[in-house]
Amino acid sequence: MTYDFFADKADKLQILEYIFSDTDLQIYDASSSYGQEILNYKSVEEISAKFDLVNGDKFAVTFQLWTPRHKCKRTQNSAVLN
Repeated sequence: MTYDFFADKADKLQILEYIFSDTDLQIYDASSSYGQEILNYKSVEEISAKFDLVNGDKFAVTFQLWTPRHKCKRTQNSAVLN
């Protein structure tokens, strides 16, 4: 599922705080640079320190959410570059 979300920094921080404190959702990078691991974020502070939550285009900050309730292992695919 994809949702468009238009909000200011305070709104984004509130959503992230809700996810971390009131759900079992885990937040991962949607993608990573070549040679870098997909990160699993543990706090709002970790995300706000890494990303500019004020500026950016629609894909400036994109995450993948996962929950153990899916009852499956979280998978990720890596591209092999020649």
